[in-house]
Amino acid sequence: MADSLDDKTLTSDIPGDSTVVKQRSDEYGLALGMVLKNRFILESVLGKGGMGTIFKARDRLKDEMEDNKPYVAIKVLHTHLQNNTLLVKALQREARKSQELSHPNIVNVHDFDRTERHVFMVMEFLHGSPLDVLINNKKLVTMPIYERWGLIQKIATGLAFAHQKKVIHYDIKPANIFVCDDGNIKILDFGIAKAMRTSTETDMTVFDQFSPDALTPAYASCEMLRWETPDERDDIYAFGCVAFEILTGHHPFNKMPALQAWKNDLQPEAIQGISKNQWQAIRSTLKFDRSERTETISLFIDTAFNKPIKKKPRIALLFTFILLLTTTTVVILNRSNRNDEFPPEHRTNPLTSEEQEKIKRLLEIADMHMAVQRAVQPEGSSALDAYQRVLKIDPTSRPARQGVTKAMKICKKEIHRYLEDNNRQNAKNLAEFCLRARPGDRSLQKLKTQI
Repeated sequence: MADSLDDKTLTSDIPGDSTVVKQRSDEYGLALGMVLKNRFILESVLGKGGMGTIFKARDRLKDEMEDNKPYVAIKVLHTHLQNNTLLVKALQREARKSQELSHPNIVNVHDFDRTERHVFMVMEFLHGSPLDVLINNKKLVTMPIYERWGLIQKIATGLAFAHQKKVIHYDIKPANIFVCDDGNIKILDFGIAKAMRTSTETDMTVFDQFSPDALTPAYASCEMLRWETPDERDDIYAFGCVAFEILTGHHPFNKMPALQAWKNDLQPEAIQGISKNQWQAIRSTLKFDRSERTETISLFIDTAFNKPIKKKPRIALLFTFILLLTTTTVVILNRSNRNDEFPPEHRTNPLTSEEQEKIKRLLEIADMHMAVQRAVQPEGSSALDAYQRVLKIDPTSRPARQGVTKAMKICKKEIHRYLEDNNRQNAKNLAEFCLRARPGDRSLQKLKTQI
């Protein structure tokens, strides 16, 4: 059934609830008082985000059943998301997974549905505040340290349950954690971010296809920023950032993306007022390299709340010496290599206004990707990919040519960094990846041969 809009202003008839529902449309055609599926009356806006608008809604069916809790929360997807058929299917699949996650610390997802105009998800209605609001309002810092550890433990417990069910959240951040008035914790949007990142719709709009909005850079692991296969340890890095914020009131790397923080050799400051074991447990979740990060969230729980940490043996001095000898074999690239230049292509006809606008948008998107350290990866959603699309429209575009050259320099620098860390497999994979984009680059070919 299509959406309907009641002709009158609605007022809640629950004793003590004086919320007046006014009829006013937003930019997505939604209006307070609108009835979805002839069942859910949208009464007030709870919040807006990158995916959609969240409403407090009254469930007519619950009213008929005389349920004393007739309210639900409804997330209505933004138009630019619901027009993407593959993405909507992925969201529906992930929502069904979320319905299987029956746990006190995970929000209860009731249903995933659509009308002729809107796609929406129905969830339990919660009383309280999102964690990011409490952090920004400095309310957590006044809370006793043991109570803050209690919040961390509940988040970890909910996350551990999901991981046991083979479900990765992929966008753990304060805005996706809700602190209820009764002190309980609820994790929101399980699996939704993963669905966004694995959708491969070919006819997405340019913005959707390249947008970095499918992740939150400040809480994304290095592997996520490289668009690698999802892993539980990606959730663990984000969880570590959140736990650090709960205990200190600020992000461990001042909201700097993990790749940039790693390259700048940043280290989180030790947290005062907690035990050595607790600090080591937090510190281990914040390792930039996935292989060094806490392996499971259950291990974090055991370490922080129950069992002592076992120290890892130190690397032998001889091994370090051998590693240094190995890295000295890396040959410096010849920067004057003529293959970094572009073939002498020319465009005979002038650009149309539509093409000019598309090029402008693609270059803006490329800049966004560069800002979050996505120069050449992931394939299909990186600065390099955006520049190459510009060159397909206008082979003479100077900004795009310069952008490709810059992206390839970053790629080669990253390959050298892998070699210095004796990570030859990652170096080889990245070299092969870049060669697919620039098969005629002799310096890359030479570097791959050396690897």
